[in-house]
Amino acid sequence: MSPRGLDFIRKWTANNIDVRLRYLGEGRAHMLAITCRMDACALSISLQEMEDEVGDIEVAFIRFIEGRPTIL
Repeated sequence: MSPRGLDFIRKWTANNIDVRLRYLGEGRAHMLAITCRMDACALSISLQEMEDEVGDIEVAFIRFIEGRPTIL
């Protein structure tokens, strides 16, 4: 478990996803996940650190932007 991974993804989500907007389709979540992974990599935070906390990032983003329960 990595609190660092969860902290990063929560901050990244708060700064990069406007929950007032309804993003269209899974393609948008896919692009968000790619961008998040690149930003995390720049800070030496691994995909594994994040996915240990939230599961598949793309699925977590889909749930988040659709307003379904998530830990983000």
